[in-house]
Amino acid sequence: TKVKEIIGENMADLVLLLEVFVEHSGNTLKQLLEANRDNDMKALSRYAHSLKSSAKQFGMDRAADLLFALEQRTGSLSHEQRSEMCAELEGIFRRAMPALSGETEKLKS
Repeated sequence: TKVKEIIGENMADLVLLLEVFVEHSGNTLKQLLEANRDNDMKALSRYAHSLKSSAKQFGMDRAADLLFALEQRTGSLSHEQRSEMCAELEGIFRRAMPALSGETEKLKS
């Protein structure tokens, strides 16, 4: 709904946007999780920033909140806190991506 408000009723643009988001977010989330495992705070913050706005636009508010916290507070969080947040993000995206892919397929037909 939020995305439709932005792009209007152009279904071709909506399909393209969904496809790009699904592909981009999967790759970026993988990189974010690797950065956390490697304790690379700069990369972790950068990947969190990259995903945050898109997650918000697709109504993934909890994911956007977690990403904002990771982006802004990376250095002050313990490894355990970061890992818990990353695990929650992974779960959110694991549930959301099939739904978004399914929606994309519906819109194509």
